[in-house]
Amino acid sequence: MKFEGWWRRIYLFLKSNRVTATDDKITAVLVQLRRGVTKIYVQKKIDQMEEEERKRRRLENITNMTKWDI
Repeated sequence: MKFEGWWRRIYLFLKSNRVTATDDKITAVLVQLRRGVTKIYVQKKIDQMEEEERKRRRLENITNMTKWDI
């Protein structure tokens, strides 16, 4: 029963704040999970997502370089 109540609050939060992008929804849920035992898992997932974003940006920067930048 606890999960249903928690999920209902998350759902209402997402709807009332017009959170529509998938990544934003994931982030909002992860932020709400940053309590208790789940905090360890959530921090690991956030770190992983941040690392993936850094890698994507590095690749994007390399892709955008011209021969004059090298």
